[in-house]
Amino acid sequence: MTAIAHQQPAGSALPGTDVAATKPKPDPRYLALRNFALSISVLNVFGYGLLGFEQPYLWPVFALLTAYTTEITLELISAWAYKRRPRFLGGGPRGVYEFLLPSHITALAVNMLLYANSRHWLSICCSTPTIRSCQSSSACSSESPASTFSRRLSTGGCDTS
Repeated sequence: MTAIAHQQPAGSALPGTDVAATKPKPDPRYLALRNFALSISVLNVFGYGLLGFEQPYLWPVFALLTAYTTEITLELISAWAYKRRPRFLGGGPRGVYEFLLPSHITALAVNMLLYANSRHWLSICCSTPTIRSCQSSSACSSESPASTFSRRLSTGGCDTS
């Protein structure tokens, strides 16, 4: 009997698989950020709908709009000052979505933890400074928001390196 050897394409791990067809592994930091943003959104809806949070339904919307506006404005100013492209441009809708995830989490957490009652300005004023509390550490960074978030988390806050 003669044995027939089939030659596999270079870089193919299994017979019949194409290297270009394999999906890249998703970034676990992005997945964690996305899941946390989703869970805090669900908790807010659950809290207002079923648990009876006493604040008006519009307060989380105010907090989100303030956080998004602050984050985008400060990123535009930072990009202009350092003569670079804003981080939320270039990735399409997903790039903007990923850029705004930390702001989304911050705004909803601040709104949930503060009881503003009829003082909507409290939610707005407290959401604003929390957005870029560590701006100096990521001003020149071209990192994704997820990697910036995980770096800050691992260093315990602002790192100036």
